Amino acid sequence: MYRGINFASGGSGLSDGTGRALLRYFSGVVKHMTQLSGANKTASLLRKSIFVVSVGSNDMFEYSASRGDDYAFLTGLVTTYKRYITALYEMGARKLSVVSIPPLGCLPSQRLRRLQQLGTQGCFDPLNDLSLRSYPMLAAMLEELARELPGMAYSLADAYAMVAFVLDNPRTQAWSFTELEAACCGGGPFGAAYPCNQTAPVCGDRDGHLFWDANHPTQAVSLIAAQTIFAGNGTFVNPINVRDLALLVL
Repeated sequence: MYRGINFASGGSGLSDGTGRALLRYFSGVVKHMTQLSGANKTASLLRKSIFVVSVGSNDMFEYSASRGDDYAFLTGLVTTYKRYITALYEMGARKLSVVSIPPLGCLPSQRLRRLQQLGTQGCFDPLNDLSLRSYPMLAAMLEELARELPGMAYSLADAYAMVAFVLDNPRTQAWSFTELEAACCGGGPFGAAYPCNQTAPVCGDRDGHLFWDANHPTQAVSLIAAQTIFAGNGTFVNPINVRDLALLVL
């Protein structure tokens, strides 16, 4: 646990039902580390550590199934986000790498959703609109929080802009994607009608696909994202990248 822990959980989110347990797990780890190493050493380690936070997509999926007031939903989402980051700060976190919500409407599952609901091809625009509107609200919240919490520093990755850039530029010197819509693993339209399981067909060139299954990117896309989040410029990562975040002495 002194070398890093992954608290990621399938289906997790910001709602009370999906978010509280993960904070409780982290709180338990901090208490255990304090018992083993003492409060000062634990606080020092946490202060130097980078906390990667990528959350909110599942909350949007759930909300989009029965939409109401979009602004109220997004405001509530960001308010809850702020509460969780504040809780992490109070437990010792100081450096945060936050990844915003990507264009969810372009996932294979959501392309299939549009096809089934509207009978047309393309991204599911209502979900993309929510994703796009969430970014400036998240950015403003983090900027405000950094002013309120002494010693807090963060790097915010614009996942929407990152994915949009790849969709607009599928072939560059750094990558070459030949399939931007269908999943590599799965069946039916967009590879999203049948789940990616032990019987599902798998594409021959997974590195040429943007999506691995109905809702997740391939390893090739994840590598590009990781490199951009770590060393990217202000186009996709603000106010600093994770490399500079790591070098900060707080």
